[in-house]
Amino acid sequence: MASLRKLPCLSVSPFFQKLFVCWLPAWRMKRPVPWPWNPTCSARHPFGRFHKRALRTVLTLIPHPRPMKIAHLSDLHFGAIEPEAPAALREALLQAAPELVVVSGDLSQTGTSAELREARAFLDSIPIPQLIVPGNHDMPRGWRLWDRFRRPWHHYRKIVSEDLEPVLTRPDLLVIGTNSARSAGWNADWSQGRISHPQLDRIRQACVSTPATALRVLVIHHPPAGPETGTHRALLGRRQHFFEAISHAGIDLVLSGHFHTSYAIPVALPGADPRNCVLSVTSTATSHRRKGEPNGFHLIEGGASALKITRWQVGPTGLQPAHAWHFQATAPRRHWSAASANETGPSTLALQLNSLQFNDILGESLKARARYI
Repeated sequence: MASLRKLPCLSVSPFFQKLFVCWLPAWRMKRPVPWPWNPTCSARHPFGRFHKRALRTVLTLIPHPRPMKIAHLSDLHFGAIEPEAPAALREALLQAAPELVVVSGDLSQTGTSAELREARAFLDSIPIPQLIVPGNHDMPRGWRLWDRFRRPWHHYRKIVSEDLEPVLTRPDLLVIGTNSARSAGWNADWSQGRISHPQLDRIRQACVSTPATALRVLVIHHPPAGPETGTHRALLGRRQHFFEAISHAGIDLVLSGHFHTSYAIPVALPGADPRNCVLSVTSTATSHRRKGEPNGFHLIEGGASALKITRWQVGPTGLQPAHAWHFQATAPRRHWSAASANETGPSTLALQLNSLQFNDILGESLKARARYI
């Protein structure tokens, strides 16, 4: 052994020292070649045990691909929250251990600086990377019309984030944040959302350099499709152009809130080569302004070929998984479809888009629960 240590080629690696010290004597004594070169060599053999441990050590150093995990929160509404909801939500997020937390708007109730500070303090207490977009409740409301028109995002930019439309880019993931809230509209309901043509161009441009194997996610507060045909006033404005843009950009998943009810459905997109994307809408995470279902959030697992969206909601022992939707994508355009029914909830819901007219088909239970803000 002393002479072997003096060799330059062996002095750098104890592994090679033991390899030659163990393997060569076994070969000269005509013993079985140690594992893994000879699978018939018993693990009880001293040489076999060594090589098995060495191989396991090497394998632990090789990075193995794992499905990404994203937590989707929405409509926190600090200023109108359940007292115990934030602590329960934080505990559930730490238990689920996602690699990214996405918040799709409405952090506050009336857009005051005090409410936004509460929301910011809560989000800072979660040691997980976050991507946040604003909602219609995050700008001044009611009597503060001057601030709403003159500087609608002053408090939000100062307290929550300077960037109203953040973007996260990774080799396996692209997340695009889009602000659909507007200070005013052509009707009396200013809670309605809308998207502009420059925003649509930005979505297309963000996807140009994205790898084809990456999952493409769009975060927007106002859902582009809802559970009832006759309630388009609450849906995203200019949604026909929106669906054309995300079809061209190859968006796989759209994350929204606003309705305070949860569903996950495949949505048919227009175009010469029709394809589906997945729309995930989650309920309020912490507010008492519920619309027929408990507080909760969605946990998204998977990648560019398969997705599992699990609904976490308040139960007897805090937030816990309730049911899940499964989706699969078929090449080459990643046409998304429901892979199976929900594990414990109602059947997977489907929505079809026909000639840019929305024929929304959802279960009767969801129709009964749906309320619009």
